[in-house]
Amino acid sequence: MPIAIIPIIAITFITQNVYLKRNLKISAQINESINENASDNDNFKLITFNSGVQKYSFPLNEILLIESEGNYVQIYHSENGQIKTLLIRSTLKNISTEIHEKELFKCHRAFMINIKHVEKVKGNSHGISISMKQIEKQIPVSRNNTKAFTELFNSTKQ
Repeated sequence: MPIAIIPIIAITFITQNVYLKRNLKISAQINESINENASDNDNFKLITFNSGVQKYSFPLNEILLIESEGNYVQIYHSENGQIKTLLIRSTLKNISTEIHEKELFKCHRAFMINIKHVEKVKGNSHGISISMKQIEKQIPVSRNNTKAFTELFNSTKQ
């Protein structure tokens, strides 16, 4: 019985190191392209969110992050250089099906980010996480979305 624990520990250690190396490499590549392409392309498309009978419109370049909170979403947006939040009654699933902008990416089941406002990407053995400009939250990228995130990020930064 105690002998079986040694291979399990070894396999777990090796697997964690493989994930760590892969995620550190991905985050280094993305951070490098963030630094190279620091120019801010203004995008004046208006994005409209429906909340029952009310409609809220924001320029695409002002939307930083959309976070799911059950049947509500919290929209983080920039207004006159300050971060404001707006809570609307909608789900992230509904918003992601309505909005077809490639700059807004659903990186996790609870988060949708604006690729243009990514400040830094960190990698560890559990995956990668994102730091946004002016927001102190660490936003996770799900393992299923890591490849799509890197491809989308690299295509929008070129």
